[in-house]
Amino acid sequence: MLADIIMPRMGDASSEAWVEEWKKSIGDTVEMGEVICVVSIDKAAFDYESPYDGRLAEILVETNVIVAPGTPIGRIEVAEEPAA
Repeated sequence: MLADIIMPRMGDASSEAWVEEWKKSIGDTVEMGEVICVVSIDKAAFDYESPYDGRLAEILVETNVIVAPGTPIGRIEVAEEPAA
């Protein structure tokens, strides 16, 4: 199952942000809480931690492309939850 990585809102006044650097490449394994990229607004940069365990399946937003908060920037392939 693919789960979106969403550009976070980093403050009330921020209406745009960008990925400064991807720390992981497509196909890399990621763990929840591990830094996968650095996102920036104006003059501040923040580490973005993976919200899921899995594998980075897609990068939807390349570095230095300005997007609005809430925009999917990548996708992680996560293990399907076992059926109840």
